[in-house]
Amino acid sequence: MTEPWFIGEAPSRSTSRPGGAPLVGESGLRLATWAGLSPAEFRARAHLVNLFDRLPSRWRQTDAREQAVHLGNCLRRHDLAPVVVLLGRRVADAFEHRQGPWVPDEVRGVTYVHMPHPSGLNHYWNDPAHVAQAQRFLRALFGIKPGPEQPTMEWRT
Repeated sequence: MTEPWFIGEAPSRSTSRPGGAPLVGESGLRLATWAGLSPAEFRARAHLVNLFDRLPSRWRQTDAREQAVHLGNCLRRHDLAPVVVLLGRRVADAFEHRQGPWVPDEVRGVTYVHMPHPSGLNHYWNDPAHVAQAQRFLRALFGIKPGPEQPTMEWRT
């Protein structure tokens, strides 16, 4: 089984240095927890990348689109990813993924799925049903048997 890819925006201001490993902070911890994996297992079983190697001073959709086109071409050319999870609306827009959250969209052999950004600032995750949906999706993606739902994590603001 080929590992899923997770594409974020850029390293976070608080937990990563520019050019550092993607999803090493709170967002990565949430994803790992929802998947039923330790952070180390999550990093070992998924490819984690960002559109940008540093947080842009100003988000420019044209720059994000250029990065997404380049990354998408690499994924297809090298047959690297059967499933790509686009983390957040801005990343989904950069890939021109027009489906809503959780709706797969196949483009030239690659299945893209938009997942709301796992940031603690995202109010989407205040609804326990949305957390449960993420848990089901991620556990299925990693081939983990459904188990008891994880408790909702405490969000830092």
